[in-house]
Amino acid sequence: MKALTLIIISNLLILLNHQSRAQSLFPIDSASNKIQYSDVVITDSIFAPQLYKNAEKWAALHLKKQSNQQTEFDLKQGFIKCTNSFLVYTKGMMSKEIHGLIDYDVYIEIKDQKYRYTFNNFVFNYYKQNRFYEYVPTGKKKPLEEPKFQGWQPVWNKHKKLTNNIILDQIFKLKNIMKEKELPIIEKKAVKKTDW
Repeated sequence: MKALTLIIISNLLILLNHQSRAQSLFPIDSASNKIQYSDVVITDSIFAPQLYKNAEKWAALHLKKQSNQQTEFDLKQGFIKCTNSFLVYTKGMMSKEIHGLIDYDVYIEIKDQKYRYTFNNFVFNYYKQNRFYEYVPTGKKKPLEEPKFQGWQPVWNKHKKLTNNIILDQIFKLKNIMKEKELPIIEKKAVKKTDW
């Protein structure tokens, strides 16, 4: 009986430890208690117009163009605001099956020699197959902050890890592009040819 009790207690401790690690995977904003990746990055001698061009370039390269995506660019106010999303999958019998779509907001504020990025509002949108075997949204949504997903806990934890990896990769690529400086254009002078 004692051995059975010890096994149950150890399994519970392992489960609690696993759930707390999954929850602490994300940075949590203390004011909203929501997942939020945010930082202010100082750039030496790169001013707002160049930073804005770099942010536009990053958005064009790394954010998916979808019909429901909202993008707002404002050079005068110095910000780029958009939504982005990616599909998440479960393993099916023969291949991967779409489980849903995770969407989130991206906000980049730009000033001379610095910018601030914010990735937040992560929401899982549940998908299912319709009668034509197409995956379509059901309208059911779940904040990614939710620790549990009844019947799908291992898959839910994988979705969270994937989200973290995707966002960290996007931040890495954003920081690299934001370092770029436009090279000055050198005008070529016409060289007069001498007659022989």
